[in-house]
Amino acid sequence: MIPNHEWRLVGPWYYWQRQLDAEQRKPWQTKPVFQKFDATEFVKTFTQDPQLSLKFLDSEDTVFETSLKDVPKVGSGPMAGRFTQLYAPKKPGGAKADSAQEATLVPTGTRKLYLATHKRNYLVVSELHCYAPGFPKVTPAQVCQAGFVVRRRALSIPAAQQAAAHKAVAQILKEINSVKSDLAFWQQTTPAIGLRSKRRSQAVQKAIANGTYQATVKDLQTKLSAAQQKLTDWRATYSVSATLEGWIPGFNRQSSILQSVNPFSARSGRGSPRGNRGAAFRSGRRIPSGGRGGECGRRSLARERSAHPAAGRKRDPRNRRARERGAS
Repeated sequence: MIPNHEWRLVGPWYYWQRQLDAEQRKPWQTKPVFQKFDATEFVKTFTQDPQLSLKFLDSEDTVFETSLKDVPKVGSGPMAGRFTQLYAPKKPGGAKADSAQEATLVPTGTRKLYLATHKRNYLVVSELHCYAPGFPKVTPAQVCQAGFVVRRRALSIPAAQQAAAHKAVAQILKEINSVKSDLAFWQQTTPAIGLRSKRRSQAVQKAIANGTYQATVKDLQTKLSAAQQKLTDWRATYSVSATLEGWIPGFNRQSSILQSVNPFSARSGRGSPRGNRGAAFRSGRRIPSGGRGGECGRRSLARERSAHPAAGRKRDPRNRRARERGAS
């Protein structure tokens, strides 16, 4: 009798040491990873050497938000009263602006994925192991199909409080964005080129030399934590709840809808792309809904075949010939 063991979906073996060093994760606790490629034949490259992929760059592969800050006018000289920046949006009603604004990019920490037209291709890479002594791999014969599901998280606000909640959160997000902008300036995580990059580097070096750099960064981190706490309090004040949404495929693209879905069961670990509603992207094999090793893959496949309406029927060649005569 073949014993049944729990299965673990983990990251590829060559990422185990990286996740251990960065997040103190054991091999059975690692996460599947994204790998980036710039060639159209990236699958061939991956099968030849799975470790050969492009590095994700914070300056390119991150979603940025725009932060706008007022810039004072020139105080004296022949250019007195002129704007020092070109962006000076008009006031509501068409009145001239009192000050210009400087736009900077603020990193959000969210990974940005590009289209294939941008010469970017991606793979979701993982491994399937038995949670048993030795952490052995699950054999391909035990797996029916594999895939992943794209979902998103959304916030639900009671209808009676939506207007007040939107107004309150706009101020909080503006404060968070402003603090993140200042923090990104001192940590040099905002993309900058030319004279702007040179001035920022000089300001950071000067702050390090006079011993004020660490205090400045710590003060901004404290302000950011306080602003994020306001966001947490806002959710409690306006009874905001988080929902998990997934695309439910229809007969065509226009009939697909966005609908709330149930997440994977964290306690049993018996989730599968087929068992959890959402748009599944196939990648060759699927984890059986039982989520166990042993012979469950073959058994579940046999159950699916026996449950099919056409199971056990024999094909009559006369039916095929009749269809051919009707088509002609």
